[in-house]
Formats: sequence, structure tokens, C-alpha cells
Amino acid sequence: MNDLSWFIPWTPLSELPFAVSILGENIYGIEPSVYVYGVDYNEAFENDHHGPYATVVIFAPSLGAVERTMNHELKLDRGEALNLSVIPPIGLNDWSYAGLSRLKGISESAAYSGKTGEFVELSLRWGAFLFCFRERELSGEETPYVVHYSPKA
Repeated sequence: MNDLSWFIPWTPLSELPFAVSILGENIYGIEPSVYVYGVDYNEAFENDHHGPYATVVIFAPSLGAVERTMNHELKLDRGEALNLSVIPPIGLNDWSYAGLSRLKGISESAAYSGKTGEFVELSLRWGAFLFCFRERELSGEETPYVVHYSPKA
């Protein structure tokens, strides 16, 4: 995967240029450490029977990490680090929390489990990218455990 130009949100999984395998609830694998999140309905929230539709690309070290970020299933995450080399070049030199925090237009948020109230992740949004960190208190050197990519369609 040399770039991300192949991904357009709301594309049926059957039209993606990769072999897709279902791995979990709405989670599909396309390459090692590369996943897509798919839903049965289209962009208008209609079930037109052409789905599932890919809504986001997720770069993650494991299915457990994807389950944590997408479904807030903390117990499935084994704490592995993301190999950042699986992400095509996006113009970043510093993948640390401190470096990403300095990007123009960055916004920060946190996610908590709706079931248990437990902290799930701290996230930095930059354009079409969401960089996710497992830690609530960050020193600055940490790198994301998951990166989401979802451009506007």
C-alpha cells in the first residue's frame, strides 16, 4: 500500500482493491495491521443490501487494538505497539504525542466506555486522521497505538 488514494468512505467492501476478511463485529482485515470498519447501511443510513460499506481505515497492531478503539472492548487489547511503517507516507516526521500535538489544526479528545466508564483512549484529530493513545497522562514521547483515516466523501 503506497498511498491512501484508494480509500473513499462509504465504498462497498466488495469494491475495495484488496481481499477483505471479516475478523470481528464490523471489523475487516485487508493487510497485516490494516483494517476497515464496515457497516451494513449506506451513507444515507439505508440498508440497500449493497453493503457492508467501509467507513474508516484503521492501522493497528492487532484485532484487539481495533476492538478497543472502535468497540471500547479494553480486555481484548494486548498492549502491542503499532509499527508505524505500515502507514503510507502522510507528511509526518514526528509521530510522538508531543510532535503530533504541534500540528496546525489539531484537536484533542478522550473516549470512555459507555458500559463501564473506564478510560479507553486519548485522541488527536488532524484533518482526516485520528491518532489514538492508550494512556491518559502522556509524557510526550508516546506514539499512537492506532491511527484512523477517514476523509470526507
